Amino acid sequence: TTETATTYAATDLTQIGKTVTTTSAEGLSSTVSAYLDSNADPDTVTTTVVNAGGSETKTVSAYSPDGVSLIGKSVTTTSADGLTVTTDVDANGDGTTDSTEIQSTVLNTDGSTTVTTTTYAGSGTGAGSPLTVGVTFSTPILDANDSPALRTKGITGSALVTFHRMVHIHSRSSTGFI
Repeated sequence: TTETATTYAATDLTQIGKTVTTTSAEGLSSTVSAYLDSNADPDTVTTTVVNAGGSETKTVSAYSPDGVSLIGKSVTTTSADGLTVTTDVDANGDGTTDSTEIQSTVLNTDGSTTVTTTTYAGSGTGAGSPLTVGVTFSTPILDANDSPALRTKGITGSALVTFHRMVHIHSRSSTGFI
């Protein structure tokens, strides 16, 4: 199916934007083309595909104002269980991956979670030392009835670990950072 939404300027009804969304018959893939003006070519194209194993790949491509030249692209793959997210970024549209970010979530047996985000220069983990490593964790707090409460505790801060590596430790509660 294809859906088109067009936006017009209130003053003179000039087209100022349009999105065209195409979804496959089985609903496993979709493409959204966004037009910021009345050009025939889109400014951004976002394609989302649910892969055979249940993982999802989302590709976002940005184009020059004339809609012809690729100026940037990101490809994000989320594992079927949602615990690993890998994003490859081509920051200038030259076809080369400039950075890769891998976010891994571990569901600990005590109900807490540990999220590690690592950003590499270039393509993948073989491209050299990580530029940054961030760790986020949450620890359940027991309420008066010894039931896990919807709160977390921990340390918030950052520290330089090694050259070009930074560790950020954050804790979140149901209302935000502690």
